Amino acid sequence: MRLLVLVGLAALTLAAEETPLDSGPTSLIITYRCNPAQRAQFRQNLMGAGLQRFQHWKEDGVLSEYHVLFSRYVDTDSWDAMTILHFSNYTNLQRWKRVETATPAGITPEMLAMTTSVNTYPVDLARRAIDESIPAEPVFLVIPYSQAPSYDDFVRYVDNVLKPQFDGTMKAGILFGYGVYMQRYPAARPWDSLVVLEYKSDDDFGAREKVISSVRQQMQVNDQPVAQERQAVIADELVLRR
Repeated sequence: MRLLVLVGLAALTLAAEETPLDSGPTSLIITYRCNPAQRAQFRQNLMGAGLQRFQHWKEDGVLSEYHVLFSRYVDTDSWDAMTILHFSNYTNLQRWKRVETATPAGITPEMLAMTTSVNTYPVDLARRAIDESIPAEPVFLVIPYSQAPSYDDFVRYVDNVLKPQFDGTMKAGILFGYGVYMQRYPAARPWDSLVVLEYKSDDDFGAREKVISSVRQQMQVNDQPVAQERQAVIADELVLRR
């Protein structure tokens, strides 16, 4: 079964004029880092018992959607795995604290023993778009941003600068979907917002710079970024095999 990042229920689709700040956050992003020597074993366990747990919580109504990414390359300066958890409402997100009590970070004790760090971020899905077609082997590019002046300033920058580029890249046929996540409590955290881009294939991802350059020329983009782009991660989605 193919689980699509950024695909969700209608409740996850936000128009440009809507804001998620009227209630508590309805998404969590959790990152995991493990020792390089245990990376293969961590991934194997995550694909087995890890995905089965998230699927159980989805079927039990705790989660509305879950997505598990694994970084393509070893990098001690970044995460090895990332889970993106969606909840249908803020009340359901509060149910996760019971999961945390028995199952910290949603993973097995064996996996926890292999982790060197775990970080959890309550976030809002501020912007998203998705194509109707389903790529067989997509490639994900996860880009964090920090030092944004404010939530509204960064969302305005997304709407005026980044989103038109993403939409243009989708029209060019290489990008399958994208989502912009805003951290609800960014103080002293390594990033304020997170952009998740899903490319249709490795070849499409390889054409990224050329296509973006063409799109920017057509748009005549010259706006200065309002936040600092941090270290990006190339990743693949782990899916539960039926």
